[in-house]
Amino acid sequence: CHNSTGTCLKDGFHCANKQVVPFEARCNGVDDCLDGTDEYQCEMDGSMPLHERSEEERHAMEQGSSCGFCACLASVISIVENDPWWAAAKLAPTDTVGLMTGTGAYAGQPCAVKCIRRISLAFYRKSGPCAAIRQRECLECMDPNVIGACSGATVSTRCYN
Repeated sequence: CHNSTGTCLKDGFHCANKQVVPFEARCNGVDDCLDGTDEYQCEMDGSMPLHERSEEERHAMEQGSSCGFCACLASVISIVENDPWWAAAKLAPTDTVGLMTGTGAYAGQPCAVKCIRRISLAFYRKSGPCAAIRQRECLECMDPNVIGACSGATVSTRCYN
């Protein structure tokens, strides 16, 4: 199974919409998942999930991808902790077309990895086999009232404190 998303598990490929399709459906050029996520990141080397790669390698792959400016929004899905897509969601680049631009100190910043609990991911289609995944919105942070590393983190600060 082409595993750049890290969502090829024991029972098959896990689509972002919770559907599971057979391994051979991943990157076969056909949208087998109802949300089409079985065809995402297929142009990338699939031997290791992106979230297991170094920050430098992820950045280089993103810069070298022809998916940098996808503009056709296919779907927006909320991803929560313990979801098979969680690791990919936390490290996905920000959505410069959608809600992650803004102004101020957090403009263009992704959700804070250590304090985020739920992320909205945008899935973009592009002509050809390429598609992109982008963080669209930080939906929920760790409890800001708990003393610790995430104390004071809110969605308005993209879960930074």
